[in-house]
Amino acid sequence: MYFLSCVDDVVKEHAKHVYNDATFRESLAKYGLAHVVGAISPELIRKTLFDVNKRLYTMDLKEFGYNDPGVGKYSFNTDLPFYHETFDHSLLPHLFHLLLGPMERPYKSDVAQVTIRFPGMFCGNDDHTKRWHLDGVGPQSNDNITAVKPRIQNFDALVVILLSDSHGKYSGELGVYPQSHLRLSKWLTPERLHQWQYTGLEALPNGPLSDEVVGTKPFHLLGKAGDIFITNYMIGHFPICNESPHLRYNLYYRVNGPTSSSRHSLKERPQHMYEPIKHWKL
Repeated sequence: MYFLSCVDDVVKEHAKHVYNDATFRESLAKYGLAHVVGAISPELIRKTLFDVNKRLYTMDLKEFGYNDPGVGKYSFNTDLPFYHETFDHSLLPHLFHLLLGPMERPYKSDVAQVTIRFPGMFCGNDDHTKRWHLDGVGPQSNDNITAVKPRIQNFDALVVILLSDSHGKYSGELGVYPQSHLRLSKWLTPERLHQWQYTGLEALPNGPLSDEVVGTKPFHLLGKAGDIFITNYMIGHFPICNESPHLRYNLYYRVNGPTSSSRHSLKERPQHMYEPIKHWKL
């Protein structure tokens, strides 16, 4: 079924209203992220959360489609049609039509990533704020990640959909470094980019270099169920400790515009990393 038939004019007008807000566009250009309140309907959130919790209850986690060993426990990549609806039947296809330009076909979701953060996760002594990463870079080989050839798989935007309300900071939310897309593009040299291509995550300037390269003050992605955050794909991000007594649920999508790699394409375009907002209509 052609998904646009399921989206009425109200959703299209909502997307236009969001895009026409100069503060929204300025935030994406300057900080590499923007928050849209109530972007996903309560019904879509309810259906998605119901399915995730049902699978937790039955421990039917492998039925999500496939589990990427590099994602980690209680994070799952899924290509099930049900999880495409949360993106495809929302304002997001229309908003990216404005943000990244028109496509030959309407914007549709790629593989979805579901993350579940239990109380106590990421709450050890390790400083995860210095273990930020970029999606589409790597991975490197170690005991926990299947050995693969590192590569840079470019895309344009990472969409974060909150499936549950935030309960204050340190409740399992995602942390990001504002402006890291610009900082990293300035830090890059041909030699450093070459290292990224051939050693993956190991070449990222995290750990002791984090303060110098991406800054010292991460931003916590907090909000209500149905809120979304749109981030530039070059924004450094990391999971934050869940000190709350509540489960934390997020849904992630990668979005490709007409000048980025096509859906499911493995073509590398590392030169895009020098100009992370060049193809955005901001």
